[in-house]
Amino acid sequence: MTRQEYLDALEDALIAAGVRDHTRIVQEYARHFDTKYAYGYGEEETAATLAPPEVIAGQYTDIAHTDGAGIKGRPARAALIAGFVLLDIVLAPVFILLFAVVAALCAVMLSGLAAGICCAAAMYDVSIGGVRVLFLPEMPYVSALLIGFAVFAFAALALVVAVYCCLYAVQLLRKYLRWHKKAIGKGVRYLLPLPVKPWIGPMLRKALSLTAVFAAILFGAALAASFVSMVIASGTVTPWVTWRWFTPS
Repeated sequence: MTRQEYLDALEDALIAAGVRDHTRIVQEYARHFDTKYAYGYGEEETAATLAPPEVIAGQYTDIAHTDGAGIKGRPARAALIAGFVLLDIVLAPVFILLFAVVAALCAVMLSGLAAGICCAAAMYDVSIGGVRVLFLPEMPYVSALLIGFAVFAFAALALVVAVYCCLYAVQLLRKYLRWHKKAIGKGVRYLLPLPVKPWIGPMLRKALSLTAVFAAILFGAALAASFVSMVIASGTVTPWVTWRWFTPS
């Protein structure tokens, strides 16, 4: 059974069973096919791992008749909700930390871009409001330009890591919220479980992979080339000693 055949059969079964939210359910299973396809699974292979559409429709019909009956009594439900509130308070700093890491990586990327521009423009000493915000030791322009390329590449690597971290953080948050709803009993108990690994489209995955590979190559090559250029310009393998980088002025 192909993807479209399975989804059509599922939609027909849900409508026949009187499930009101059939569109959302079909979309959920369509995303499941997309995720499996991205990991190399065929349509027939994915459809074979899923329950028959009639069985799934029957499960949602059961939910329509029993939703909310799993937790009897207001005190028990109130206790469950209170427990989840405490769990949310405990886990909130974890998710905040995850997104703070993403923000820090974005800051590294932006700082790298700024530093690369300064190197390429031979801006060795930059001050804002009398405060020195960037200082680079004197060196030949070719060396500074190559270092600028290396910093640009490092910023690109930071961007790739930030994107992956953001996707994982969002996926973990979605997975937790899905589990949250299932445990309380909000009528989503039979939805497909979300994987920990986020789904990344083929084009985005290819773009991130190529960016990481080229950035890593450029970073290493530019850094090595800048050192070679400084050695040639100074006539020694320790140009920082010759140019007295670490000597107080």
